[in-house]
Amino acid sequence: MADVTDKTIGKPFTWNGDKDRWDEWSIKVKAFVGSVDLNLKAAMDAASIHPTVIANADLGSDGARQLNAKLYFILTGCTEKSAFDWVRNTEENNGLEVWRKMAKNFIKKGVGLQRGKMMKLINPIFPAEADTYDKRKTLWEAELKKYTQLGHDALGESIMVGVLQTAIAPDEVKVHLMLNAGRLDTYKKMEDEIDSFLEAQEGTLFGGVLGATDDAMDVNAMGKGKGKGKGK
Repeated sequence: MADVTDKTIGKPFTWNGDKDRWDEWSIKVKAFVGSVDLNLKAAMDAASIHPTVIANADLGSDGARQLNAKLYFILTGCTEKSAFDWVRNTEENNGLEVWRKMAKNFIKKGVGLQRGKMMKLINPIFPAEADTYDKRKTLWEAELKKYTQLGHDALGESIMVGVLQTAIAPDEVKVHLMLNAGRLDTYKKMEDEIDSFLEAQEGTLFGGVLGATDDAMDVNAMGKGKGKGKGK
C-alpha cells in the first residue's frame, strides 16, 4: 500500500473564524491531517466529542504529545483573526484541545444551521444558471454529499424522491412521474425513469426532424423531376 504523506493534499486555506466557512474549513483540515497521520485524524474525531478539557499531561506517551504538537502547529498555520484566538488562548502545543474547543463551539451552534441546510436540501432554490435538469441535479447532489460528509443524518429515500420529482425534474416529465409514483419509489428508479423519458423525447425530436428532412428531400426531388418533365 502506498504511503500517504502531507504532500498528497494541499494545506487548507487560512480560516478567519467565519462560522459560515467552518464546515468547509474543518473538512479540509481533517483531510490534510489525515494525509499527515491517520491516527492523528482519529484523535481529532475523538477530541471533537470529548466532554472535558484535554491536557498535554494527560496524554500517555511522548509520541502522543508529539502528534498533539504537530496538530497545534497545523492549526496555528491555517488560522487568523478570531479563529487564531482559539489557538492563542490554549495551552501551547495542545492541538487536540484547540480542536475540541472549536468543535464544541461550532458544532453546538451548528444544530440550527443543520436544520437550515436540511430545509435548503428539501426545498432547493437554484441559481438562474442552473437552467437544465442535469445542472440542477449535479448542484443538488453536491450539496447532499457535503451535508452527509459533515456527519448529518442522510435524507430519507422518500424525501429524496420528492425533491427529485418536484424541484429537479424537467417540467415536461413531472406529470408522468406523479402518475407513476407507485413504482418509482426510490431515487435511483426515478432517476432512471427521467433519463429514459428524456432519451425517448430526444429520439422523437431528432426522429421527427430527420423524417421531416427526408420528406422534404423527397418532395424537392419529385418537384425537380416534374419540372424537368414539363420543361421537356
